[in-house]
Amino acid sequence: MRERLVQIQRAIGHDLMQEVPGVDLATISLEGLVKPTAVATPGDIVVYFLSSLYLSADFLNQIVSADISAALDEESEKVLEQAVRVVDTAVILTGVVVTRLRSEHRNHDRNLYTQVFGPILSHLPPLQPLPKVLPRTFPDAVTEMRVARYPMDRIGSSDFEQFQLQILASDPQPLAIPALAVNWPAIADGHWNSPEFWAELTCGGRRLVPAERGRSYTDLDWSVALVPFAEILTQMLVLPGGLPQAAEICYMAQYNLADQVPELALDVLTPDFCHAFYDDEDSPTASALIMNIWLGPAGTVSPLHRDPAHNIYVQVVGSKYFRLYPEATAVYADPMTTGTTTTSTVNLDDDTPENRRRYPNFDWDTGYHDIVLGPGDALFIPRGWWHYVRSLSPSIGVNFWF
Repeated sequence: MRERLVQIQRAIGHDLMQEVPGVDLATISLEGLVKPTAVATPGDIVVYFLSSLYLSADFLNQIVSADISAALDEESEKVLEQAVRVVDTAVILTGVVVTRLRSEHRNHDRNLYTQVFGPILSHLPPLQPLPKVLPRTFPDAVTEMRVARYPMDRIGSSDFEQFQLQILASDPQPLAIPALAVNWPAIADGHWNSPEFWAELTCGGRRLVPAERGRSYTDLDWSVALVPFAEILTQMLVLPGGLPQAAEICYMAQYNLADQVPELALDVLTPDFCHAFYDDEDSPTASALIMNIWLGPAGTVSPLHRDPAHNIYVQVVGSKYFRLYPEATAVYADPMTTGTTTTSTVNLDDDTPENRRRYPNFDWDTGYHDIVLGPGDALFIPRGWWHYVRSLSPSIGVNFWF
């Protein structure tokens, strides 16, 4: 293990000196690293990332003992976790996900981060507040029942021609695609439903991820922060009776964790439907496929909003309720209230007479499609369609904007 760390650190140091000729590696320290800012150049970002990894490998090399399974002392754990925070902050804030190391210094399916930290962190207990012994699967109890009242058309997972005709139509409609992803490794192998899998993948929950705090991004007490993955994972393990208060809900939303943890990309298969051709030069994402992972406890809400691209959402773990309204629906999108024209001010969770009177032209009882997705099920949401989403249980999903 020590030899491997030395090899990796030398490779990083080599690349770092190529980025900054004449750099004195001995002058780099965790305390001296400055977080990149909006004015940082791409070169600054790469140097920051490489410096973070170089220092982390050096630290691990110093603490590796003959018996690698021996527990680290408290001070070593603190320094180790500081190194994790430094590197993850660099990865998340800069978007640098792969170093320029030569191929012989990394495996194709395990990024350098995992190679450096994995052997050490795998011997640490899960980060509190995670329990030391994790359950085999996430709780499958639904916190609230939602029944779909106005179903949409359905297509099979191989009906590409039918999907293409729909997406090329002048007014494409939403489509349910049952069992689209049942053969994804994430589902077929069952490991995305394993808390232990996520704990190991995130170094016992120590990896940082961007997360939303609060029930919905339209709430006044909503905020965004970088948090240890353990915070989200802990909430996903809570049974329905002990769910956190709305303001305390922690939700990893609209973030491609597979960029930060590349192993996850091996578990997901991009649907062929995402490559259906459509002619729209004005679409901001017409030439780019964007994937995101959505992960959090029951009770998370995405308020009624719309996206500028077509969307295929795939449920992997748990269940989610979707309600969809056509683009022309009177949704009272007031930018003075929400800060954007893509989010409605209508609160679908408040179905009281008083709230209905606030929005007299909104169609509360008809005029929409809705669906409850379970593991493997998918939903096509046409560009511009308004949609409200609610997690009915601990939930993990993947979406593709195209």
